[in-house]
Amino acid sequence: MCRKTNITFRCVGAQGVNRRHVLLLVLLAVVCYINTLPNGFVAGDRQFIVQNPAVGDFSAVLKSFSSDYWNILGGQSFMYYRPVVVFSHFVDYSLYGLNPLGHHLSNLLFHIIVTLLVYRLACRLLPGRLNAAFVAAGLFALHPVHTHSVSYVMGRTDILAAVFYLSGFIVLTGSMKQGQKMFFSCICYMCGLLCKEIAVTLPVLYLLYVVLWEGAKKLRERQVWVLFASLCASFAAYALLRFYAVGGFSSPENILASIDVWQRAVMVVITIGFYTAKLLFPVQLCFYSNLVIPDSVSALLGSAYFWAGCLFLAVFGIALVKIPRVCFCLAWIVCSLLPVLNITPLPVFAKENYLYIPSVSFCLLLALPFATNGATRWRRLYFALVLCVCVFYAIITVQRNTDYRDPITFMKATLLAMPEVEEENRSKISHFEGVKNHFTTHRNLGRLYKEQGEWATAEYHFQQALHYIPSYFPGEYASDVYLSLGQVYEKQTMPDRARAAYEKALSGSARPYYIYNLLGVLEAKRGALYEAKKLFLKAIDENKEYAPAFFNLSLVYVKLDMPDEASRALQQAARLNPAYQNYLQNHDQR
Repeated sequence: MCRKTNITFRCVGAQGVNRRHVLLLVLLAVVCYINTLPNGFVAGDRQFIVQNPAVGDFSAVLKSFSSDYWNILGGQSFMYYRPVVVFSHFVDYSLYGLNPLGHHLSNLLFHIIVTLLVYRLACRLLPGRLNAAFVAAGLFALHPVHTHSVSYVMGRTDILAAVFYLSGFIVLTGSMKQGQKMFFSCICYMCGLLCKEIAVTLPVLYLLYVVLWEGAKKLRERQVWVLFASLCASFAAYALLRFYAVGGFSSPENILASIDVWQRAVMVVITIGFYTAKLLFPVQLCFYSNLVIPDSVSALLGSAYFWAGCLFLAVFGIALVKIPRVCFCLAWIVCSLLPVLNITPLPVFAKENYLYIPSVSFCLLLALPFATNGATRWRRLYFALVLCVCVFYAIITVQRNTDYRDPITFMKATLLAMPEVEEENRSKISHFEGVKNHFTTHRNLGRLYKEQGEWATAEYHFQQALHYIPSYFPGEYASDVYLSLGQVYEKQTMPDRARAAYEKALSGSARPYYIYNLLGVLEAKRGALYEAKKLFLKAIDENKEYAPAFFNLSLVYVKLDMPDEASRALQQAARLNPAYQNYLQNHDQR
């Protein structure tokens, strides 16, 4: 008897966690994500870290609390107000510079922290059921839906938000004094919001926990509402800070803003179905969702995601009446997804990384049978099933991590994972998301191959991108691709094709002066100096502050033996851009 007690004392810590479990969970996370360490920077990592001169500037970190950091870097898809994440990248850059291994190591460490927080929370919710808590945390550590958050350096927004979200929830469900609960939960909540907006649902989750896990009678206690009010006050403070910095919560509208009410309503159900499918069967994972908006009843009834969403809601309704704790787990999933269920228009319909926090509840739900007193035979059978699931998860996770090896591999893997949009559907608004994502992926692949000087491959992907530009896309989409195509043709010494591409790029371009300048250079190279002069003057007429056009115009004037005009154009170029001062001095000396 004494020996049994001693063993328990050595294995179980003072906080009710099994130390062997902790070591095994760390090992599971490391084994699954160790192959992310050799990966490079992909997608937004390059703009946010590699090409960002402010990444190692602490003053820029401070400025991120009062400005739209992503917009400063040229990003346009959404307001980026995540200063805690910006600070984490500053720390990584200070430690590792631009060595991606260090940045990936940080993501792995953050994921391990979240995994241990999941274990701690499960121990809190299921007292005395350490094996059930271990299963929940183990499933979380291995779940493939987390790969984008962990393998993609910028994906840490989800992980850091989860660190503070779960920490705050653990504090709220703990046994601290009320004042301590209020202080620490509000600090965690504020930090979570400063990592990612999806953390906003913590106060609602707390009320759901009180009603469904502890019992509705607990709502009568004053301290519950005091804690809830303090969280709401923290959100108000965050909202004011955010409004001052970036102007609120608005984001660019997507196509949902222009469709019928019934379509918007069913898109909420379809989005729930998408997330349900990714949690249950995480295969064919992709950075994009490519959800299709149903344009008829038959299309709706043919949507597998719609039926998955209906099934989820049906199970939720049954659990609400029969099994409150199962209902809490399902309510957590919906609650933490509320900001991204397309109730209001979003820049994208759905993304798998939004499941990082909701998956905590899903893993807890799968572990609940281990917390019951059912027959040993069935529990063993269920354990064998869960073990198979864990192996399945681990294999997919390790394999998916290799998709993030480098930017081109990532984009090619994304292209392979996306279902093809048939040509006859590309003109339909209902397929907007898939068309846009195929266009973006091909365009980005073209840019990457262009950077590497693989002109033929770059040309192929730019041409493919043009096949995904329906009439309802803004003109700048086609203009951007034609501009890149012109540059590729120029590199391949195909001036006629380059000229034709540049001329097509003029329609819808936000920078016509830039294209006129490129056309002028082409004409100058073939000796058509008067035509080149006209084009450079057009560029200047479009933008009187565009220094390269003045400089190129001065070179044309020199060749036309017009020294006074050449001097004036060069002086203007040097005034606009000091880099041309040396050319001006050499010209004056001559």
